[in-house]
Formats: sequence, structure tokens, C-alpha cells
Amino acid sequence: MLDEFAELTQRVHAVSPLVHSEAHGDHHWRLVAWTGYHLMRELPTVDPLVVLLFALFHDSQRENEYDDPDHGRRGGALARRMLERAPWTVTKDQLDTLVTACELHTEAERSSEATLGVCWDSDRLNLWRVGIRPTFRYLSTAPAREPGRIEWSRKLQGHDVPWSHILKAYSELSTCLDTRENALGATRIGFGRSR
Repeated sequence: MLDEFAELTQRVHAVSPLVHSEAHGDHHWRLVAWTGYHLMRELPTVDPLVVLLFALFHDSQRENEYDDPDHGRRGGALARRMLERAPWTVTKDQLDTLVTACELHTEAERSSEATLGVCWDSDRLNLWRVGIRPTFRYLSTAPAREPGRIEWSRKLQGHDVPWSHILKAYSELSTCLDTRENALGATRIGFGRSR
């Protein structure tokens, strides 16, 4: 998984106009992934692979820092192109959810669907980086709306969380979720594997 994700990250970097931007580049993508990890610990129905891939793709096609209303659609289209072939084995439902999350992340207010909600909340809790305090109106999940979580996200800004650390955390979380669901007789298969 680490090697495949590292290769995918390099491919996204190569076509991302603002990859080095603090506001919308790789540093931001990593903080979105890290925030998503922390939210998912309280929401076991969320698909970790979709959240991780959302973090990587959602702002990857932004062409400027300010007004770029179609960047989410372009990010979703890039995700579809890059993930429809090996070595990635995402299901059609996972890919469709990811593309929807990317396309609507700046337009939709909230979602009752847990995976979409965590994707958007993970991005919105990181609005501090551009001087905006996250507000309840645009946060979908209960864990994201907790005052302590909002304050935690403020303190997260400026931290550097490497992809290797993020991937290890996601892998461990997915293993825990798989074990819990298998004990309940569910058929969910773990992070990074075909579902």
C-alpha cells in the first residue's frame, strides 16, 4: 500500500499546479487526511480509502489560490482517470463517492452520508489556514462540530504530518474497523484492498 500510494502521490504532484502551496497544496492535503483520520475514529461506517484519496485529490487541480470554482470537478476527473486502472482496486461506489466529494466540496453545505461528511469536514476544519474559522453550519458530522475538535484543528495548522505517518494510522484504523465488522458478521474488506 505504501509504495502504491507514494507512486500515486508523485503522479498527482506532477500535474498539480499548486502542489507547493501552503493553502491548497500537499501540506494542506496531508492535514486534511490527518483530520479525516481523527474524525473516522469516532465514525466507524466511514470508508477510510475514500477519505484518504479525497485528501489527495480535492484541491489537486486548483489553478490559483482565490477564485477557481471548477477545481473540485477537475480534481474528481483526475481521480477517476488515475484510479480506474491498476494497481488501484477501488469499487465503482468508492470511486463515485470520491468524485462526488471532490466535485461538491466547495458547493455543498453538509451531507448526512458519513463518508462525504467526513471528507468535507476534514477540509473545512482546516479553513484556519486561510483565516476562516470553521462554522457549525458547514460541518456535517457530530465529531467535527465539537468545540474541542474545532480548537484542535486550529492548533494543527503549521504542523507537518508526513504521508508515511498518515498511511500507518489509516492502515491501523482500517484493521480495527475490519476486525470489529467481521465480529459482527459484516463483509467489509480492509483499507487499500478491493471491496
